[in-house]
Amino acid sequence: MKLRVVLISGFFIFLTALLVFNQNQGEAQSQQDLEVRLANLEARLTNIEDYLEKFRPVFADFSKNMLESVDKKMQLVTDKVVILNPVSRESVKIESNVGTILLSIQKMDKTEKGYLLTLNIGNPSAATYGNIKVKMRWGKNYVQGPVQNYDQWRRSLGTSEFEYPGEIEPGTWAEVAVNIPSVEAGQFEHLECEMEVGTIKMGRTRVRPS
Repeated sequence: MKLRVVLISGFFIFLTALLVFNQNQGEAQSQQDLEVRLANLEARLTNIEDYLEKFRPVFADFSKNMLESVDKKMQLVTDKVVILNPVSRESVKIESNVGTILLSIQKMDKTEKGYLLTLNIGNPSAATYGNIKVKMRWGKNYVQGPVQNYDQWRRSLGTSEFEYPGEIEPGTWAEVAVNIPSVEAGQFEHLECEMEVGTIKMGRTRVRPS
């Protein structure tokens, strides 16, 4: 009887020890798995940080170029350089080297060598303007992107300068024909203009602007 009790007690002690051992082994395995997962996560985070660090200069250059492009476009669209709509007859004002000049496109005709623009140049001042230089630039619209930056787009524009040899009296308009050479329809999306007055006459006095 005593032997049986001893055996049963020993058996329960063995089972208890086995359960404790298995539990400890399970906890150790769980702890090991957690440490492995944490190590893998840290490795991935390190790889992401290294990846972002490599592209940091690229992001910085992109942001800088974008800000410079916006700044240059803001400088371009001023009263000294105006964007024209070839199919609109609305008058716009241009701030020349001596003051305001009015400009409108009366018509645009396709020619064998490009386009012929008929401009109306108005003088709202009290002085007579002479030897007016007209500078035109044209090309495709600017699209921000990695293929072409703003400076490259500016260099791609066609440029021509024309001079009106006559005079424009105060409060009058003068019609001026301007040839835009070698332009296809798809290359005439953007058109800009600026002007410079060569001589000013008030009364009998004629001067050249500095």
